[in-house]
Amino acid sequence: MSTKISISFPVVIADSPGAQSYVDGVPHVQCYARSQTAALKTLKTLLEERIRQALAETRQHMISCKDGHVLVAEAKGGVASYTIHGPDRKHAGYCSLGQDGTFEAAVAAARGHAEQIFGGVAWEND
Repeated sequence: MSTKISISFPVVIADSPGAQSYVDGVPHVQCYARSQTAALKTLKTLLEERIRQALAETRQHMISCKDGHVLVAEAKGGVASYTIHGPDRKHAGYCSLGQDGTFEAAVAAARGHAEQIFGGVAWEND
């Protein structure tokens, strides 16, 4: 047997045509539409695609720096980014390449950051 489930997401619909509507709390799921009906239809399509991306694409790459910092590049949910972890940090740093960034671009950016700031790359996983 096959069936579907429904999950509710809070949606903010623009008050006037041409203003931005969006799914609250979900980055990059937004649109401009001429009507509320069109906005809901477009947001539903964008949200379904965002969920499919999130389920299909989660990749990570770890870079250990010569000074002890560790950078973790990842692509998750269609957004590429990297985080910075180190012994002198209470919280991880975060650098986002946004929705248009690729996993490969996040790895290259993290590698460049390691070379410029943290004494170079000591080790990285494949």
